[in-house]
Amino acid sequence: MNYIIWRAREVDYDKLVPIFQEVHNLHTTHLKEYFSLLNNPMPKEDYLKLIKDKSIYFLIIGDKKNIFGFSILAFRESGYLNILLKRVYAYICEFAIISIHQKKGYGKALFNECVKIAKEMKAKSLELDVWDFNQNAMAFYKSLGMETLNHRMILKL
Repeated sequence: MNYIIWRAREVDYDKLVPIFQEVHNLHTTHLKEYFSLLNNPMPKEDYLKLIKDKSIYFLIIGDKKNIFGFSILAFRESGYLNILLKRVYAYICEFAIISIHQKKGYGKALFNECVKIAKEMKAKSLELDVWDFNQNAMAFYKSLGMETLNHRMILKL
């Protein structure tokens, strides 16, 4: 398994678009009432804002020719209420490996890079949200040692 992981650059955008679209299609298929149908779920101007923000780690995994996936890692602070302890935690905002490259170890490698960065930044934990329909993602994250912390519930009105 040959791969490299790097911080996203402007020149990577066009190769990332199919991955953005595949992830968006997955979500719109299962959650039509929450996700807009878009031709491009990550406009270039939004992408450029993300990669220019030095507090965000927009990581890409691939080889010299192809991009296999990406992760967007940010750092957040909890404790906005007195009942919560103040802590800094790493938060994976987005994580995706394009379907043709799944189950090849790239997701694990990219996740481990997120863990490494989180530890370097002295985060107390690494957290993310996953939609309930996405059982494959849940199984993947559990296989990497993640645990469920809470459940977000909804009552449709």
